[in-house]
Amino acid sequence: MMSDALSHTDRHRSELAPTELRDIQRELAEMRDDRTVMVAMLTRHDASIDGISVELRALRSQFDRFRAEMRERSVEIEGRIDALANLIQARFDRLEAGLTPRLDHLLDLLEMQSSKQP
Repeated sequence: MMSDALSHTDRHRSELAPTELRDIQRELAEMRDDRTVMVAMLTRHDASIDGISVELRALRSQFDRFRAEMRERSVEIEGRIDALANLIQARFDRLEAGLTPRLDHLLDLLEMQSSKQP
């Protein structure tokens, strides 16, 4: 009877073994499929990151060129402002130099007129 029970258990095991093996094989196949999908997703993400990195480097380069151009223009504008300030100062100095004698003369005339009036 014991041998009948063992043979029944052995038969049950032999019947389950192919089912269990198919389940294990199916799970392994699903794991491989999942791995393939994950690798594909990571590859796409990696490519996207590489593309973004290239775009960021290009933008940084454009920004650096823009900043350099603005610095050059700023220096140029500062030079123009300094030149204009010097020109204005020189004209003011000449004007002041030319007006001072005239103003002195006008003040003298006013003084004379006021002294003539009773």
